Amino acid sequence: MKFAKYACLTLITAVVLDMALVFAYDAPAGVGLSFTLSGNTAQYSSTKTKTDYSYQKYENIGSHTAISSPCTSCQIASTMYMNGSATGGTIITVAGQTKKFDGNSASPDDYKVKVKRYDATLLSTSHTSFWTIRS
Repeated sequence: MKFAKYACLTLITAVVLDMALVFAYDAPAGVGLSFTLSGNTAQYSSTKTKTDYSYQKYENIGSHTAISSPCTSCQIASTMYMNGSATGGTIITVAGQTKKFDGNSASPDDYKVKVKRYDATLLSTSHTSFWTIRS
């Protein structure tokens, strides 16, 4: 009987300590994106939920085509969508640039980004970027 009491007390203590030592952490501030853009056809990111009031940013890490690798002059147009409707405007970047979307993208909601080549091309473009959803 004494053993059962100590075993039960030890079990309860372990459960309480385990619950007390659990740490919550914030979700990542952004997401890396990688697209193969065929000509001027658009691609969409997956939908992400934003919970704060910070501005969203788009960093163009780089682009590559069959002719130029890296393509430092490839212009990429990024459009912010909130609940399926365009908001936050369209920003145009080249490799190495980071730009923020306007104030309409600061509210908490569900967002996704549409990405396409802005300059006219028939070539496929491999594009890599980082979309900062919250600060």
